[in-house]
Amino acid sequence: SPARMDGKAPHEWGSRGAREDQFGGRDLAAAADTFGEAHVYYRAYHPETEAHQPKVGFLKRVDAQGVELLVGAGYYVGYGQSTSGSNCADNSACETSSSRRPGTQSASGWSSCADNSVTAAGVRTQSDVKAFVECAAEYALQHGTEEARRAFNEDERWKHGPTYVFVDGLEPSGEDAFAYVFPPDPAREGRPWGESIDGFGNDYYYELHRIMSLVDEGWIYYLSTNPATGKRQPKSSYVIEMDWNGERAAIGAGIYAPDFPGTCYPEEVHAAALRGNSDDQKLREFVNCAAMTVETSGYFAGPVLSNDPRWKQGPIYVFGVNVETGTIAFSGSESSFASSGRIPQLLFDGRDVIEASSIFGEGFWYYNFFNPATQQMEPKVAFVKLVRAEGVPLLVGSGHRPVLRRYRLEQTGN
Repeated sequence: SPARMDGKAPHEWGSRGAREDQFGGRDLAAAADTFGEAHVYYRAYHPETEAHQPKVGFLKRVDAQGVELLVGAGYYVGYGQSTSGSNCADNSACETSSSRRPGTQSASGWSSCADNSVTAAGVRTQSDVKAFVECAAEYALQHGTEEARRAFNEDERWKHGPTYVFVDGLEPSGEDAFAYVFPPDPAREGRPWGESIDGFGNDYYYELHRIMSLVDEGWIYYLSTNPATGKRQPKSSYVIEMDWNGERAAIGAGIYAPDFPGTCYPEEVHAAALRGNSDDQKLREFVNCAAMTVETSGYFAGPVLSNDPRWKQGPIYVFGVNVETGTIAFSGSESSFASSGRIPQLLFDGRDVIEASSIFGEGFWYYNFFNPATQQMEPKVAFVKLVRAEGVPLLVGSGHRPVLRRYRLEQTGN
């Protein structure tokens, strides 16, 4: 919009009061500060149709030379685009999300989970969550609600640690929402939830109904008790509206990510934990939290990331590479970089990690590295992320020794 006052477009914001009132009661500034990014569903005045229409927005928190901003954009639902894009499984026929709503369309409208199944134990990212929920909706549609309820409560495919499928009734007030499926406490099933105010001051079930009244599938952000830790933690869930025994309901699942901006707790994400039980997912979370420290503190983060025990334990440490000069801005192991000549191209077996990561924004790197502790060349996996510290582009990264698994085909003589 060409007309803006303090960054606000009059046709969207106008003078409707506090920021908490601008997106159906959701305080997006507080939510984005916790999750780093968020979808938002609301009604807005469309200047071309001169009517209020459902709108889907997406906002991402960024740092602009020390100033935190929410950058976003949106589109009007039903105005040339569906809520979640097209489902073009065979590049010949596409269906919008509204035509794929479970309970109003046969299972053939969904991409088959038999060919692309995501189990509860395999959920790691928000993309996994979305695929997992779509598979759960397909399962309920194919097998019926009673079998689905049993499977969601008992089968490992649908229930693992903090990952599970839930089904909630949709009532306008939110006060009478029923728990149809709730694996952490099956005794709650068939009973009304009542009011549920999360840590952002929002009634979860009222918000669930509000979103499903605008779109038939989407993301909801809230605080919930993580059954794996017993703590109230930020959770992002994907929900899909469906028919459940003739009643309007939402099926969903969510993720508790330890590298949400508001959840990089020192007691959970630290070098010692990565050293003791290392894998690529924990490495990514570790680097993401370190990168957010750089975005928040700028170059002042360098000494902290280089020396604080949270970020440095034995062979686990954080480094930062200046993208413009190729020099090491900081490192928790100067001797390791010195042994490699402190040249990133040499460090990563001749591959230009700076150029590649500048294009992709982040990435894993696999290489041989001289370990000064053992005086040997050893395999290593690194994860790097591109951030800006006071306007200067930096690659923040860390690495760990991978667990090597060798798979060989045995010759049987047949």
